[in-house]
Amino acid sequence: LLEGLDLVLDAGQRLLITGPSGSGKTTLLRVLCGLVPAAGGRLQLPPPERILVLPQQPFLPLGSLRDQILFPAAADASALGDGALRHLMEQVGLAALAERYPDLGQEEDWSRVLSGGEQQRLGFARLLLRRPALVILDEASGALDLPAEEALYGLLVAAGPTVVSVGHRPSLRAFHHWELALNGGGGWRLAPILAPA
Repeated sequence: LLEGLDLVLDAGQRLLITGPSGSGKTTLLRVLCGLVPAAGGRLQLPPPERILVLPQQPFLPLGSLRDQILFPAAADASALGDGALRHLMEQVGLAALAERYPDLGQEEDWSRVLSGGEQQRLGFARLLLRRPALVILDEASGALDLPAEEALYGLLVAAGPTVVSVGHRPSLRAFHHWELALNGGGGWRLAPILAPA
C-alpha cells in the first residue's frame, strides 16, 4: 500500500490524501480505522472513542431525525434538547430540514428521504456534536456544491481536530496543511500545502 512512509500529524494538523482511482486511498483509511489489518508498519492513533469517521455515504440507523444527529449516541449527547439540535442543524445548512420536520422524534427511512448532500451535512453535524480528536473523511463532501463544502470544512477547521481526508477536489487543499499523493504502486509524495485555512 505504502512503502517507507514515516508521518506524524500533530494535534490539529490536517492531511489531504489524493491520487488516482485505485491508488489505495480508501484502503489506507480502512487500515487507519482498523477495518483492514496492516501488513506491516506501526500506527499510533487516539483511542477509538476519540475518532470519528465520515464516509462518503453516511450510515443512517432506523429511528428518528434526532437519532440521526446523535448517532452513534453518546451518553452525554442524549441529554441535549431539541433547541440545541436545531441550532446544530442550522450551522451545517439543514435549517430547511428542521422546518420540514418540526418534530425531531419523527421516524422515517432517512436514507431514502434525505438527499446525498443532506446526509453528508448530517455527518458534519455529528462531528460538531462529538468533538473528536481525530476525524477521518472519505470524500465526505463530494455530494455538496463548493460553497457548502467550504462552509462545512470551515466549521471543521474551527472545531480544531486532527484531520485525515481523502478527496479529489482541488478546493479541499485550502483546508489542509499537508498533501499525501499516492501513485498506486506503493509510491507516494508528501508535500506541505502553503497557507492552509
